[in-house]
Amino acid sequence: MNIVYLVFGQDLSNHKQAVFSILTALIYKNDSDKIIVVTDVPTYYKCIDQEDVIIQAITSEQIKVWRGKHNYVFRVKIKALQFVAQHYSNNPILYLDADTFFYKNLRTINESLLAGNNVMHINEGGLSSAKSKTKQNIYKKIKGNTYYSFSINSKTCMWNAGVVGIANENKLATLNNVLAVSDALCDENIPMRLVEQLSFSIVLSNENKLVATNNYIGHYWGNKSEWNCFITDFFIKNYFSEKPITEVLLELKKIDLTQIPVWVKTSSTGYRLKKIIDNLFKRSKKEYAK
Repeated sequence: MNIVYLVFGQDLSNHKQAVFSILTALIYKNDSDKIIVVTDVPTYYKCIDQEDVIIQAITSEQIKVWRGKHNYVFRVKIKALQFVAQHYSNNPILYLDADTFFYKNLRTINESLLAGNNVMHINEGGLSSAKSKTKQNIYKKIKGNTYYSFSINSKTCMWNAGVVGIANENKLATLNNVLAVSDALCDENIPMRLVEQLSFSIVLSNENKLVATNNYIGHYWGNKSEWNCFITDFFIKNYFSEKPITEVLLELKKIDLTQIPVWVKTSSTGYRLKKIIDNLFKRSKKEYAK
């Protein structure tokens, strides 16, 4: 199985999260698994000097092309997976966002992919019955439509795309379909942040059985602040003391990562306040940089 990460840009928190996730992958992967990191900053990953970790450098020009005519940032993810499917060994692909971690052996996921199933992180529910107004509006706009033989109906579900696993057989054709559906949905003028997620959900659930992976992989998209602090502390205590990576992995394995919340509910007022503070902080960093 090829375990794939895509991390690009200058936001250090994304790279920090990715390195941490890769360390957890090294603990729980199978002997035959390879980890492939697709990135435009390969120097950030020199700290993981392991035979099973492959750093695939890409350029900013390549990323720009991959974004396509809509300049869609999440389109890069689909193109990167196409690249891996074309250039690396003929094994199933398991993609992970940076803000993830493994906490169980991956044998079951690998067996599921080899059996012809696709996987994503978790089923977030049907579009037709969604509580979110955004998802309700998306469903109203596209229900009854067909995109490259994939129909939108009351059974269409939105899955979380923090984890995406594609069965070995015909995986490049599957990714081509995901890209085609994504490009078509971009033309529909629905919220771009959900297009890639919905495209994977539609194609992967229609082509094969789609299986959840949340019992093996955590995804802390709803609590990044606490996790960023935890990861920083972990790196300071371990990498700064110049421990070899084998010892770092032993220390990490002792920690029960499932005890750190992956989601923290925030009131709408609290969310708006946090957004204002974050924007002020970013502005002050820019002023300081001058």
